[in-house]
Amino acid sequence: MSTIKKLAGQTVIYGLSSILPRFLNYFLALFYTRIFLPEQLGEITNMFAWVAILMALLTYGMETAFFRYNSQKGENSTEVFSTAFLTMLFTSVIFLLITFIFNHQISHFFGYENASSYVRWLSYILVLDAVATIPFAKLRLQGRPIKFMVIKLLNVGVNIGFNLWFLVVCPWLMKYHPDNFLLSFYNENIGVGYVLISNVIASFVTLILLIPEMEVSIYKYDTKLLKKMLVYGLPILVVSVAGMVNQNIDKVLIPKLILPKSDAMHQLGIYGANSKLAVIMTLFVQAFRYAFEPFFFARQKETEDKKIYSDILSYFVVFCLIVFLGITLFLDQIKLLLDSNYYEGLGVVPYILVANMLLGIYYNLSLWYKLTDKTYFGAYLSIIGAIVTVVINSLFLSLYGYKVAAIAQVICFATMIFGSYYYMKKYYPIDYDIKRIASTGVLAFVIFYLGQFFPSVNTILGFVLRGMLILVFMIIAFYPEVKNVLIKQKK
Repeated sequence: MSTIKKLAGQTVIYGLSSILPRFLNYFLALFYTRIFLPEQLGEITNMFAWVAILMALLTYGMETAFFRYNSQKGENSTEVFSTAFLTMLFTSVIFLLITFIFNHQISHFFGYENASSYVRWLSYILVLDAVATIPFAKLRLQGRPIKFMVIKLLNVGVNIGFNLWFLVVCPWLMKYHPDNFLLSFYNENIGVGYVLISNVIASFVTLILLIPEMEVSIYKYDTKLLKKMLVYGLPILVVSVAGMVNQNIDKVLIPKLILPKSDAMHQLGIYGANSKLAVIMTLFVQAFRYAFEPFFFARQKETEDKKIYSDILSYFVVFCLIVFLGITLFLDQIKLLLDSNYYEGLGVVPYILVANMLLGIYYNLSLWYKLTDKTYFGAYLSIIGAIVTVVINSLFLSLYGYKVAAIAQVICFATMIFGSYYYMKKYYPIDYDIKRIASTGVLAFVIFYLGQFFPSVNTILGFVLRGMLILVFMIIAFYPEVKNVLIKQKK
């Protein structure tokens, strides 16, 4: 139990580093619903979906390989850091040159023929963030969460600050003080592009702050080590790209499959905005992943870990289900964070929550192929998931709209879970408490269903009753732990 408490502590620390910036970005996304029409927000959603997919390509599994080979060569290996960082820097510069040379063709492919500047700004964001990946990983490896968190928060602070400047202050100056000299740096025709420009500035500031972590030695660059890292990371690359495809391909396909394009961008804006209401689940899963990956690599030689991994998954599912109930039972209040233009998409929120929970379960299960160096299984499973996602969206998206995208994510991650569990039993057996996980899942969905018949959460009675439902779930879900504590006290 002490080991689980340690992981929980690390999850909190790194979770704050991940959650606070993402939580602030979450409110920034809600702010966009007050500034932009759904079709404009659809453009933003589409562009950042591409960023997520391309970012996985640009980092090509190097972060996980960095963790892996540091665990073998020593926590502060200059050789591993120099090899990983300089390689990432080189490939990022090559990518930047390609986007400049083929800007027109890339803009046409993305569907932004009349806004080729979007591609340039997106490439800046991608390159700056890719170069920062290994320095950030170094901070995590060295157990320096405070600096990690401060830099992440500054990144978001700068991003939010410039968003407010370009999207609120400058339009206000344009309206009431059109002769203000500050407007010489503002062009109202850029519009949505200022979201990208703000991100570029924030990413640049972040990279400057990470310079002290970039102590490299060209003499420590090891081509043999690089080959090993690339071989190890190649399946991780496939996993990462396929994973980003699973989470973002719907936001890419909606403008391609739904016609006319204006309606597609409207639907994408609605879908993207409502997906943000599941952010608490997303943040919890991300925080857990930040702590879990270094945790299991550091403890891979411990003999008792298989039991610990089983307990961790059980607790993880319970906490995810608490988040699920907290959001779905109080959705009538939470939806007020959105502009009313976006309420039509509230029906996708439960599906997005479940999809994120399933993704977190998959992260738990994925440790077996990373610890056994069978990372190619992760690639196979992610490719299967990506195929499922693309096929379902391609067949049904144009017929039934964006709700299909959310359902496709659920089916995709469920498929990957079953596949990972099957092969885990063969190559790295872990006795997960499937009975407990399944029973708490069924209980949560029964409570969710019952909650639909309760009075509105906007009434005092409805608020209290829904809160009691969550309390009942927590008491039943944690009964085994409470029982063990009572037994120990009697002894």
